[in-house]
Amino acid sequence: MKEDMSRQTTSYLTVGPKTIAPWGDRTWRISLTSQLVEGGSAAYWITTPTHPAENLVRPDQIVIEQPSKEFVLDSILLMLAAYVGDDQIEGYLIDTENLTLQDGVRKLAPFWDISASEVRAFLARKLSEKVRLGITLLEDVSLVNDEVITDLRAYGFDVDVFMRLQSNASGGA
Repeated sequence: MKEDMSRQTTSYLTVGPKTIAPWGDRTWRISLTSQLVEGGSAAYWITTPTHPAENLVRPDQIVIEQPSKEFVLDSILLMLAAYVGDDQIEGYLIDTENLTLQDGVRKLAPFWDISASEVRAFLARKLSEKVRLGITLLEDVSLVNDEVITDLRAYGFDVDVFMRLQSNASGGA
């Protein structure tokens, strides 16, 4: 009998504009946050856009069907495209991927897939020009690992990494 792991959030993804104002201020202005929930079967992102949301998206969860670096990277690209992508990205995803538009709400297929490297390259180029990412690692083991962070940077994203504070197990100062 397989023991089912409890679910926990292993990392947070914070998304904001790459810079603010013409002078390039790097102050964080949060566009959305997302938490990666792992344990049990498939991992998934639960996303919370700021209000009013730039784009309404359903469903609120993006499932990572396979625990591989490529699926994690694709899930981040899809999430960013759905929530903060402009009309050009929306049209591109409607033409090439499983994105539909219903009454102004972007709807992702439950079993999404980014089908080609050209799609990844297009999304990465367009989105990395627009947003910066903050990743907070909450657990020592997470699907968002050094390889994922390195690849996000290779895609052109400005990525800040934050670590959770380690508790002092001995109780001393």
